[in-house]
Amino acid sequence: MDNTKPKQEMKIGNYIALMIAISIVVVLVGGILIKSLGTSILLNQRVISKKQAAQSTLAADVIAANKITQQYKSLGDRAKLADDALPTSPDIPGLSNALEAMAGVSGVQFTDVSTTNVGGAASAATATGAAGSLSSSGSIPLPITITATSSYANLNRFLTAIESSLRPITITGLELTGTDAKLNITISANTYYQNPVSFSISKVTVK
Repeated sequence: MDNTKPKQEMKIGNYIALMIAISIVVVLVGGILIKSLGTSILLNQRVISKKQAAQSTLAADVIAANKITQQYKSLGDRAKLADDALPTSPDIPGLSNALEAMAGVSGVQFTDVSTTNVGGAASAATATGAAGSLSSSGSIPLPITITATSSYANLNRFLTAIESSLRPITITGLELTGTDAKLNITISANTYYQNPVSFSISKVTVK
């Protein structure tokens, strides 16, 4: 009996099965590669989009910063006045010097200006100020207490000087003890400062 033909058919069948198996593997691998390539392309597109947006924002910020710098320089000597009017920190020592000057012009004996810090009352020499809530104008109110000694007549001049000072000061309370000739004065008020503007560069993970 000739067994050659069945053996050939078996070999052909095995070959076809092997080809089918290889084809399936190729299709699966190809699908995985295509999916991976598509994901990579989408990711690259998102990265490019984010980079373009960041470059656009940076360019606009640089232009704005240059304009602000030029405008500030154009103020000349008035730039210092702007800094004093709304400083970027509570600057209690600077405020103390200004109040002392107002008191001297008004004939008032200035004693101290203080503010309430996190740890309690702080003197003018050491106070950093307690940050209040941001107001609608972007400034931060800082409660202060001013103490001085004066006659009644000079007190009016001092109060007028405070309310018309370059740095905004809003009087919220006034306590007087003593006589018309010598009054011990305690003034409760709010002054203001603003947080300094800063620019930061951060990294963003694109997914």
